[in-house]
Amino acid sequence: MSSSAGPAADELPKNLVAWVARTMGPGSRIHVVRRLPMGSWHLNHALLVVDGDGRVHRLVLRRWARLGWDRDDPDYAAAREMTFLERLRPTPVPAPVLVGADIDGDECECPPPC
Repeated sequence: MSSSAGPAADELPKNLVAWVARTMGPGSRIHVVRRLPMGSWHLNHALLVVDGDGRVHRLVLRRWARLGWDRDDPDYAAAREMTFLERLRPTPVPAPVLVGADIDGDECECPPPC
């Protein structure tokens, strides 16, 4: 499994790049990274990830980026968002498909400034 992603992933922390590679499977690597406009709560990146079989996956890496969000709105949490995405998956409602989640932020934390 490769966690090296070349210059495209240089702006992302190395532990996050490695987490994406592990999540997508052996031989996966980030091919392209594009930072998306930041909202008030999140830092998002568009990723093109090439898996070990050469398939290209278009993903959005979404990270909580504002300190104090848990005090301001404790119900708005990564675990809750993950639960809703999983519940929507078998329905006809269009929603993103959850590929991986680092609920505790151990691997993908986003300390300010993001």
